[in-house]
Amino acid sequence: MQPGKAVAKQQSSLSVSKGNYFLENKEQITDQYGVPRKDIDFRLVGNGVSLFIGSGHMHYQWYAADDTSSAEDLPRQVNMYRMDVLLVGANMHATATKEKLQHYFEHYYVTGKDITVGSYERITYKNIYPNIDWVLYIKNGIAEYDFVIRPGGKVSDIQIAYDGATDIQILTNGCLRTTTPLGYVEEQAPIAFDGTNKVVTSRFALHNNVISFTTAPYEGKLTIDPSIDWGTYLGGLLYDQVYFSTCDDSGYVYVTGSTASVANIATTGSYQNTYGGGTGTSSYLGDGFVSKFNKTGACLWSTY
Repeated sequence: MQPGKAVAKQQSSLSVSKGNYFLENKEQITDQYGVPRKDIDFRLVGNGVSLFIGSGHMHYQWYAADDTSSAEDLPRQVNMYRMDVLLVGANMHATATKEKLQHYFEHYYVTGKDITVGSYERITYKNIYPNIDWVLYIKNGIAEYDFVIRPGGKVSDIQIAYDGATDIQILTNGCLRTTTPLGYVEEQAPIAFDGTNKVVTSRFALHNNVISFTTAPYEGKLTIDPSIDWGTYLGGLLYDQVYFSTCDDSGYVYVTGSTASVANIATTGSYQNTYGGGTGTSSYLGDGFVSKFNKTGACLWSTY
């Protein structure tokens, strides 16, 4: 295997929103005790999930409201779950280069001073592994990241560990799926190309919750291209059942079913955004629901 330039691409389905850029951290991101997380460089916001990024690590954090109490005058608890992704053996002190400053920014008052936090379309961690750069960027409203392998770099150096997943497995179709109680991350089977666009056999390898890439011998440039989807679950803590789903000509997905959950179903401004319950003599008096999703899996609206 001759050393060359290789790109391992990974794609994340995030709908376009104000947070769909890499928002830099200037000590406004803290832990649960209010201590600034200086190891976090950027935050990316999706639908029900945030992604925190630092040199050699990422953290998915899902959010879901607790529907155990339906009393309107009681504060609703928000459940959170985190999954950590670590680039094993990576340079944890690699400096991020920020590119393509966006118009969106935020203001914070931190440690007695006003700060302005910018958002960026592209960030690069140079030499995250020897002769390997880690590039994260937004393309057409979708978050992606590449491993760019220069001469002297080795695909085998890339080792990705998952901590906090309740299940991680390589599916029979070659896809990688990591599951948590509040959401999931799914990576499509990698497709590799050399510098002449010739397909190079590649696949995921899994050992002790650590993912790596294996490829056939290649010459020169190599592109390893799995794609990633992440999502949250529609529904609450009680009974939820999907009866029917369909897709229109524009690619929008419609789902209908029944539910006994009083949270995590309806969206603000929908036709009926509060649980109404059913009528009749059945032992199950749930409510019906209808939801619409866009092509990236973001819930556009949902109603009881």
